[in-house]
Amino acid sequence: MSVSSFAKFKILYYFSNTQQINFTSTTFNRGVGGGRVDRLLTKSPRTPVAGCTTTMSWNEEWGGRETCRERWLVLTNSSHPFVAWISIRESEGKCVYGCVETTEVAVCRSGAFKPRFPVTTQLARVVLGAVAPFVFDGQVQPPPQQQQQQQEQQQQQQQQQQQQDDDDNDNDVDDGSGDDESDDMNDGSGEGGRSEGGAAEVEVWVDIWGFGDNTGSVSVRTIEAPVCEGGLFKHRFPVTTQLARVVLGAVALFGFDDGDNDVSDNGNDIDDGSGEGSGGENAEAEEERGG
Repeated sequence: MSVSSFAKFKILYYFSNTQQINFTSTTFNRGVGGGRVDRLLTKSPRTPVAGCTTTMSWNEEWGGRETCRERWLVLTNSSHPFVAWISIRESEGKCVYGCVETTEVAVCRSGAFKPRFPVTTQLARVVLGAVAPFVFDGQVQPPPQQQQQQQEQQQQQQQQQQQQDDDDNDNDVDDGSGDDESDDMNDGSGEGGRSEGGAAEVEVWVDIWGFGDNTGSVSVRTIEAPVCEGGLFKHRFPVTTQLARVVLGAVALFGFDDGDNDVSDNGNDIDDGSGEGSGGENAEAEEERGG
């Protein structure tokens, strides 16, 4: 027993022998509730337990010939008007003895533990988890063979889930290229690489320059295929225009709705890798506006 566990045990042991203590106890198979009791009993005393203010554990002789592990888990703190704790210790075979003890004032004179000491019961349920129904609700533990089968099924499910998670992680490996494997290439035809019936992909750039005389220039560039041979930019490249309006806001009125300012293709073509020169269907269209 560590020094801290020894000190806490002495305080709580003295308290339990000088106060009116009410308790409920039962004996579990270590694997009941998915092995919750076993984990509470064997967890390191330095590891916090959810729902507990402090814990203490030690090994002691049992039956004068063997050592057994025992652990106490305190449920209350200074804000509670009473003290409650859970004591767990190893018993014969694969069994564990558990006891919930409290100084809470009973709300009724007789009856089961949980209606008489509701706050203690609520605190203990948080710590006991799946084991709580066997302590407070009269749930009967399944036979050892059935418990073993349940444990094996749980282990298989956990292994399957782990395998599935590993497979998902393998499928999500990043090759460092910055490109998602599902991204489609644009072949310069004006049609996106989406599945049949999907929307065409359009890439749009908005460049903004500022000059020292409080003026500026805005350039909208796109690889969108024109929908007609001639005319204003906004009519030839409607999707680009719509996207750029969102970005430019009120400035879009000066860029797209002033007919004198509209400029068609500026001759700067996007290289699609085909080796062909300018003048292709997807020539880069650009519109500029001085501030």
